[in-house]
Amino acid sequence: MNFENLAHKKPELASVFRELQAWVDRHPRTNFLEGVRLTKEMPDLAISDLYAALLLSVESGLTHRVFKFRDPHGQLLDDDFETLDKIPETFPDRLHQHYYRREDCDLISGYKLEG
Repeated sequence: MNFENLAHKKPELASVFRELQAWVDRHPRTNFLEGVRLTKEMPDLAISDLYAALLLSVESGLTHRVFKFRDPHGQLLDDDFETLDKIPETFPDRLHQHYYRREDCDLISGYKLEG
């Protein structure tokens, strides 16, 4: 994953793309960018700039928008959903030992890293 090309294309957001790249580099096992988490972990970035950069990452094909769920214990579940209408009534936890009902979990919108 490399945001450097976007930093060159949009110099006014270059510092944001570099911060995003640094965050991705610090979290090598994470392939999901959650806006709320990013704003908490990068408080010096303007929220509007962060979301502008994330939208440009979608337009450029570096990420795509997905929905995920956080279980009642606060754990982000593995399944991604491209659209809200594709979300089933129940889905498994990470170990597939327990199923959660959709209404018992928090819906999270974010950006999945491509590649």
